Amino acid sequence: MTQRRFMVTAVVWGVSLVAAPVMAQQAVEGAGKIITAPAEVPKGTVEGAKKDAPVAGAVGGTLKGTGKAVRKTGHGTADVVEGTGKAVGGTLRGLSGKEE
Repeated sequence: MTQRRFMVTAVVWGVSLVAAPVMAQQAVEGAGKIITAPAEVPKGTVEGAKKDAPVAGAVGGTLKGTGKAVRKTGHGTADVVEGTGKAVGGTLRGLSGKEE
């Protein structure tokens, strides 16, 4: 019985170590979204100025860019929290020997 429990624990731990980098990738991608989100504001400003009248388009584009930046930051934050939780949780479950 003890050998079987040890074997199951070792397998679960090994699988979690292999799966953790994949899950952590989601956290890294989320961090990338957070870092690049502020670039949406000037991008929206330029696109708005090209699309409409220069001043009105720039103001509208700035507002659109700000909205995109806020959404992108929110999505990135959610990805970081979810990816980190999966990676850490999977590793801890594997180390403790608890099966999912």
